[in-house]
Amino acid sequence: MTRRRQLVATAAFFLSGAAGLVYQVVWSRLLNEIFGISAHATTAVLATYLGGLALGSWALGRLADREERPLRLYGLLEIGVGATAVLGAWLVRALEPAHAWAASRFEPDSLVLLALRVGLASAVVLPPTFLMGATLPAMTRAFVDRIGKLGRSLAFLYALNTAGAVAGSIAAGFALIRAFGLHPTLWIAVLVNLAVGTAAVLLSRRTGPTGRAAADRAPAPEVATGRGRWLLWAMALSGFASLSLEVLWTRMLVLVLGTSTYAFVTMLSSFLVGIALGSALARPLVDRLGSPRRAFGWLEVAIAATTLATLPLVRVVIADGPGWTAALGSRWMGAAAGQFALSFLVMIVPTTLIGATFPLAARIWARELDTLGGRLGQVYGANTLGNILGALAGGFVLLPAFGVQRGIALLVLANLAAAGCALLPEREDWHRPRALLRSLPALAGLWACAALLGTWHPAPLPMSAGGPWDPLHYYREGLVSTVSVFHRADDGRQLLMKVDGVTIGQSATGVDRKQQFLAHAPFLIGARPLRNVLSIGLGTGILIGEVAKHPGVERVVCVELSPSVIEGARHFAEHNGGVLDDPRVRIVNDDGVSWLRRSTATWDAIISDGKSRSGHAGNAVFYSEDYYRSARDRLAPDGIMAQWVPLDVTPEDLRIIVRTFASVFPHAYLWLGPRSCFLVGLQNSLALDLARAQRALDEPASAGLRRHGWRDATELAAFLLADGASLARWVGDGPVNSLERPVLEFHALEDAAPEGERVSANLAALAALRSDGVRDARIAGADERTAAAARAVGALLGGLVRLAREVGTPEQHEWSRSAPGTEAFKQDYAAWQSLAADVARAL
Repeated sequence: MTRRRQLVATAAFFLSGAAGLVYQVVWSRLLNEIFGISAHATTAVLATYLGGLALGSWALGRLADREERPLRLYGLLEIGVGATAVLGAWLVRALEPAHAWAASRFEPDSLVLLALRVGLASAVVLPPTFLMGATLPAMTRAFVDRIGKLGRSLAFLYALNTAGAVAGSIAAGFALIRAFGLHPTLWIAVLVNLAVGTAAVLLSRRTGPTGRAAADRAPAPEVATGRGRWLLWAMALSGFASLSLEVLWTRMLVLVLGTSTYAFVTMLSSFLVGIALGSALARPLVDRLGSPRRAFGWLEVAIAATTLATLPLVRVVIADGPGWTAALGSRWMGAAAGQFALSFLVMIVPTTLIGATFPLAARIWARELDTLGGRLGQVYGANTLGNILGALAGGFVLLPAFGVQRGIALLVLANLAAAGCALLPEREDWHRPRALLRSLPALAGLWACAALLGTWHPAPLPMSAGGPWDPLHYYREGLVSTVSVFHRADDGRQLLMKVDGVTIGQSATGVDRKQQFLAHAPFLIGARPLRNVLSIGLGTGILIGEVAKHPGVERVVCVELSPSVIEGARHFAEHNGGVLDDPRVRIVNDDGVSWLRRSTATWDAIISDGKSRSGHAGNAVFYSEDYYRSARDRLAPDGIMAQWVPLDVTPEDLRIIVRTFASVFPHAYLWLGPRSCFLVGLQNSLALDLARAQRALDEPASAGLRRHGWRDATELAAFLLADGASLARWVGDGPVNSLERPVLEFHALEDAAPEGERVSANLAALAALRSDGVRDARIAGADERTAAAARAVGALLGGLVRLAREVGTPEQHEWSRSAPGTEAFKQDYAAWQSLAADVARAL
């Protein structure tokens, strides 16, 4: 092949690697729409994807040895990938009824449902990935005309294809899905495959048949001495360790990088960059090694050592990483650079070593040019099979049984076992002392690590729990999330729950105020008693505990994704009234969006408090048009939908959330809350009876809300800022957030700004919105007190805007922890008269 044609072929191979990662991202999201966002569903998709690669490499790799024009075979495989991907996109929707039937009959974590999901995912993912698996053997066979050049050529191709995967993950995660949506992104990948395949077929016509020189059929002397299949076992063990490490490293790094989609893309890209770099660095060395088998063994030992070194390094990164990234600036370029830097710091050395294993293993295993394709398929298949088992074991065995840190340490044993496979002498050499001595370091290391890890119990990771003096009541590093429950050492009244390092629940202040409003507002706003209530998201259980206190409530269903959160909520029994043991309450461990879509029940109220921050991966579905439609369809004719929206999102994202909500509910309303706002959706116009609301507010069931300052129903009317008409005028025309085009989750990074600026801009928008008035509501019992409270709220908004602009975010100030009632504002704003004199006068 001429140099120019080689350049065309390598460019095609880079693009096919990019398309492969785009497929993985899109397929995961499309199938998650059906299965729900759960660990089992995600694992089913990943296992099917990797399984297709392994089967295709193993079964079809030998075709390259029989094909005189392997570049033509590669082109046909790429065209086949594109064609079967189109078929899979059509199958996705056809499979939804089958899954809905099964999901209504089996528990979310049952093996039967998991097996069905694997089967359904296989129908979509297996055909194209089966063909993908054979592309590396085919392309390698096209490039290699002498067995002595195998290591150099394969290392280059493997690095190139992996670099394409990096480009594909970044393109899909940072640009394509936000700009075009899921299916258009899929069609782009299909077009890439078809173009690459067509170019390869045309190029093969100008390239002569691959030569098979007789001299190249003889195996290299040292390489051919291996008589067993130790290498396949070693590659399976290495693959097992590498995918498990990816799972566990990701669980650790979310504590400092967060759980946004961009954070996950960053971590995946960092992992793949290391693989590509390792293969590229191995290129000039792999064919020159005198004993590649021994080199493979010591390479696995080095992987084990550097993997262990990541444990103390990650603790340092988690503890100090936020300060390092803050030093790079608060704008998106600095934040993105900081995230990549921290991911590289942890992963780059071990993943670089991992990347060098495949070309070295291929050099050992591929002995003849005539069987090169088949041999490569076997090595790649064994490694990918190990990847599958590693992904399953990392999430479902190591993480729940041993935790992240011990799980990573135990994976070192797999690398040392792979090293032992290489360094142990052949059976016929066991009588040679020198050969046995070479294997002793790996065996000694294996036994030493096993002995040490058996007794090692690491402390919880920094940021995953409270401070060093805070009493810890519960800690679980689960597949879905890392959850901790602890008391504040300086305030024993404060019991907190953290999920992935973020406080999501407290027993008395902070988050509790938001939960109290969500729990009680539907009972104050509704025109009749509420009997059946659905809550999305459990947290501490305080919210549904408050709901269950209201007389007339007959059934409460709460859907929570994380099993660890459900376990942690039991430690709040004193504060949530032991609601998890209430016979009227049912806790469902499932994805709330998927569960609601499948539900056939009718609800008097739906309260959405599930993963409500749009900056976290998967959270955008709770602000999606699809989710809101499911909620609207499941509401009783006079039912209420209530959702909390934080004000630290970007102004554009806030408008998208409101635009999406108002586009679904015929009557939408916005209430101002502490550091947030609340969206309420109804089937009919709001009819707020202040006398009835006051009676509900005075009941013992509403004591938790009164504790935070809500004592007068006139305040409930005063904090109502907008209706559907005024909201529509504010947000104007623009995109809505949907599962097909999740613009919130893939938010525009250039729109990011410091938190204080975001809060200030959103408060200013709400202040301007309020002047538009609320016309689509009937408020019975309004009087001069109601008008005075409304004027006070207007002044309050003006003061909040000035404070956010001049002083910083509301979270930094004591007044932000005050009650929303007007009397409380009188007291708490006395110290801020110079900045908010208009508030003081109005109050």
